[in-house]
Amino acid sequence: MAIAALVVALAISANVWPAQAAATIDVSVTAVTAAVKSHWTTVVYSSRAPLLLSNDGGPDHGGFRTYGLESEPPLAEVASVTKFVATAYGVGGKDLAITIAEPDSVLRVYELPYFSPIKDAERMQLGDWSALCPWKSRTGNPGCPVSRPSSGGKDAHNGDKNARQHCGAVQAFEAPFEASACAASHATSRMFLSTDGDKTVYALSLQKTTAPLKLSKVAKAQEDITGLAVYVANDSCKDYVLVSSEDAISVYTGAFDLVGTMKLSGYDGIEIRGLNVHQASTWQYPDGVVAYAIKSAKVNGFGVTSLSSALE
Repeated sequence: MAIAALVVALAISANVWPAQAAATIDVSVTAVTAAVKSHWTTVVYSSRAPLLLSNDGGPDHGGFRTYGLESEPPLAEVASVTKFVATAYGVGGKDLAITIAEPDSVLRVYELPYFSPIKDAERMQLGDWSALCPWKSRTGNPGCPVSRPSSGGKDAHNGDKNARQHCGAVQAFEAPFEASACAASHATSRMFLSTDGDKTVYALSLQKTTAPLKLSKVAKAQEDITGLAVYVANDSCKDYVLVSSEDAISVYTGAFDLVGTMKLSGYDGIEIRGLNVHQASTWQYPDGVVAYAIKSAKVNGFGVTSLSSALE
């Protein structure tokens, strides 16, 4: 049965997370909009129009939808029946949105902020894809680690200002599970992965190497994991890992010590997926937002909830 999803943004402190013992706080869901079938979110950094993006898996109008973080949601930008959407910055002097479409398995690239398609960058990448994560090395080109049921890989996007943008697979690896969530840490040059019905957080090194890529188990969450995201502290040398479960988001240090948990309330049967973070200040959310997809028995759509007071 098709399930409509609700995407929510939560304001999050831009400072280092509190150092006291781990605590659980309740936060409510507000400002919901119309229904959309989604399980994945990403954000667009822009001083003019910061956006929340979501895949739309509806059979009649699939693609991706754009929602303004500072205004009422604009109309959806429909490209194709899209399973995933992600963003990459500073690629040949351009900011990009990258999608994987169904059923043709085409990787499509759009220039932000107007979502202009870059036809030369299109690439067919056959497979039933289950996760898509942007990452950029400190010295190399941006990349989008992707995963399908029994394997994964890293695709590179050309970063030369004088060259055309293009995608090309650079590495692949076998995985014993189907990844359902992933997030890349620039501070540690690692990608974190998880799979449905499991509490384990896995890690994969993103350092450039010719050696075979290997997954390692790095942590065990308190509940089955439904989403992963990375929050960068002000000093840019420390990352926090956000791990979502059915109706909560737990915050961990880079060493996976639990800092605290945010528990969603206000609706019955909340289930969240597709975690993401927008850290830049907006007039409505000066401390940034964390976004995710959620389904509820009573409410479907998009919404925002401020956490500034809850994190004081």
